[in-house]
This record gives sequence, structure tokens and C-alpha cells, in this order.
Amino acid sequence: LRFYPPVTGRHSLRRRSPSTLSLILSFSLPLPLPLLLSAGLSVGLSPPFFDSTRPSPPLKPAMSGPLKACIRLVVPAGKAAPSPKIGQALGSLGVNMMQFCKKFNAQTAEFSPGIPLRVRLSAFKDGTFSMTTQAPLTSWFIKEASGVQKGATRPGHEIVGSIHVKQIYEIGKIKLQENKRPNTSLESVCRTIVANCKSMGIKIDATRNRT
Repeated sequence: LRFYPPVTGRHSLRRRSPSTLSLILSFSLPLPLPLLLSAGLSVGLSPPFFDSTRPSPPLKPAMSGPLKACIRLVVPAGKAAPSPKIGQALGSLGVNMMQFCKKFNAQTAEFSPGIPLRVRLSAFKDGTFSMTTQAPLTSWFIKEASGVQKGATRPGHEIVGSIHVKQIYEIGKIKLQENKRPNTSLESVCRTIVANCKSMGIKIDATRNRT
């Protein structure tokens, strides 16, 4: 399938050789933002995932001593609760688990409940902490958009679902917002998502008549 209509909009990109990614970039930009939702996602995404002008602010403690350690967690939005997993991660750092759950739930109240947000927590030696939240892993977006519970057990030998190129573009915009590398393009982010889809056994749907 070969077609190269002009790419318009803020993210105009070079024309490439015929490939799945060329089809991703051949759609006129910008596309409607809620494509992930219109694809039938069971979990909605609230505006912070799409609005780069509203980053999730870090919680700054009133006092902070020398940094003790930084850890990464995955916690469902608005549903942090005392559990062995969280307790094991925070206990050795001297961070109060109840205080963490309370602050996390308050900070993520605007997100759809249950979305698995990534958390970067900095613990200080005086027992205080700060944290920032990030969008879910790329694999979560892919599974939600394709409607599958898990990826293929034998990637390259079986197909467990499909995802449309417009959905890849939407996921790419979300992931681009949190990318801190100054020269990262939307094209390179989409290429990475396509590679993730292939490794999960997700087929790329490149039909043009999908809305």
C-alpha cells in the first residue's frame, strides 16, 4: 500500500520509504485528541495526559534533608492504599506509608481512578519525601487501545490483537510530552511504539477509512 499525501500541522515530518510508519505519518495533523477513547478503551484518560501546559507538579515537602534514595513505583491513580508491596518499598527508606498514600491520592484525584501511574519518589534522610507522577507504561496504552489483556507468548508467531495507526499517533503524543530529550521527534517516538506493538504480537491497522 503506497500513498503519500502531504503531512500538515505542527509535527510535519519527512517522507519515508513505504512502511507502516509512513502510513502513521501520512494522516493530516492534528488529529482529534480522544482517539484512544473512541477506540473503545475501558479506562478514560483525563486532560493531564494530553495537556502539556498542565504538568503534574511534584509534591515538595516542608523540610528536606540530604537525599537518601530515589525509587520508582507503579500505583493506581487515586487508589493508593497500605499494602505489602508499598510497605516493602517505603519501609527501608523511613517514609510513612499512610502519608504517601494520602498525598498520592490527593495529587492524582483528577485522573481516572485505577490508571497505573508511574511514580518517582525521592526520600530524604529526615523522613520527608517528594514525588512526581508520569503516564503509564507504553505497553498499558497499547493493551488498552487493542483491547487485549496481555501480549503474545510467542511474538512473531502469533497475533493477539490490532491497533490503528491513529491510536499509535495519539499514544506517541502522550509519550512525547514526558520525554526530556530536547531533539526527540514524534516520528521516533512512534517508531518505538510500533516496535513495542510487534514485540507484543499486536498487528498494525493502516486502513485509511477508520474514523
